[in-house]
Amino acid sequence: MGYPKKGQGAAEYLILLGIILIVSLIGIVLLGGFTESTTNAVDTQTKMYWSSTRPLAITEWVQTNSTLYIKLKNMDQKRVILKSIIASNVTSSFGTGWTFAPGNEKTVAINGLTQCSANYDYFSYDIYINYDTADISNITFKGTKPLVGKCIYD
Repeated sequence: MGYPKKGQGAAEYLILLGIILIVSLIGIVLLGGFTESTTNAVDTQTKMYWSSTRPLAITEWVQTNSTLYIKLKNMDQKRVILKSIIASNVTSSFGTGWTFAPGNEKTVAINGLTQCSANYDYFSYDIYINYDTADISNITFKGTKPLVGKCIYD
């Protein structure tokens, strides 16, 4: 019965480590190639977050050229008055405000944003919603997640 030569265990260890590294690198390259699944996950997370914000939820949105269209819904049991909405430092104001009864939906347009350069170009905006309730005036809500989506280019 023979004994392994000196250093043979270390060499086998290095070979195994090299194989594991190569397999890991191939896995990372393959996962990096599936960026569409990553963007779909971001879209899903964004939709889940913004559709659950209160009192005003954002249920749908799309950007065409330099205009972002947002559908807002009052998720509260009380009336809400929308004063303004800001998307990445571009403000859309509503004068004395738009009144949303409980469950009411309205579509808001924010003009003057960065122009979409092509179909399926992506946008991402930090959103601030300024509103009044029957009890409190001048409330500003900032979303913890940006509003992201695909552009429709005309």
